[in-house]
Amino acid sequence: MMNSTNVNHTQGAIWVDKRYLAKAISLSPDLFKLLRLGRKGQGGKPDIPPVWIEGIHYQKIGTRKVLYNLALIENWVATRHSPHEHQTAIEQYLKSLPQNAPRRSSRSLHRVI
Repeated sequence: MMNSTNVNHTQGAIWVDKRYLAKAISLSPDLFKLLRLGRKGQGGKPDIPPVWIEGIHYQKIGTRKVLYNLALIENWVATRHSPHEHQTAIEQYLKSLPQNAPRRSSRSLHRVI
């Protein structure tokens, strides 16, 4: 059983640390860094561009901690050969965020007297 301190439920997603994610998707934490940052080749140009997007696939917490969006990364693993499908999952995630929820008009709020 995985330690609950490695899991953070916020912003309509489950955010996990690299150890939890590694167990969940059976990939190496070293690969996570490559997917986040890419790899620079000679002359500083990207040899391998980043794949995961900050704020969507992962969040930096301070200078040393990174949390990962478990559902979106599991989706990325399942659909990595179909970018359109993964983009649809990203769009659904973004729509689920509180700041993107439709706002009620003041007329739709009923006051009980």
